[in-house]
Amino acid sequence: MEERILLKLSFFGTLIFLFLSVIYFNYFLVSPISEISPGKFYCVKGNFTLKKSGKTYLIGKITDKTGELNVFVPDFVENFEVLKNNKEVKNVKLCGKIKTYKGKPEIIPSKIYVS
Repeated sequence: MEERILLKLSFFGTLIFLFLSVIYFNYFLVSPISEISPGKFYCVKGNFTLKKSGKTYLIGKITDKTGELNVFVPDFVENFEVLKNNKEVKNVKLCGKIKTYKGKPEIIPSKIYVS
């Protein structure tokens, strides 16, 4: 009887681990800018350059070895002030949905990681 319970616990533990691994790999791995496509969620890492700032938004670009990507940051995103107060931020990671604006891909981050 105890063996069946242990087998069931082991099975469900493995399923939970696989589920969490899929979430991690889909949402937190960094993708090269050259490999992104609109409509999906990505994390990109590179150097951020501020182009324009308003009270409730930032417009800039992020550049890595493979290319550059336009960035639109709403003010409610954590670390908004770090990007707003610096013209350039090196080694920043942006995670968000890729949209198309005026025919060009753009990331709208929901998470900003600054190291």
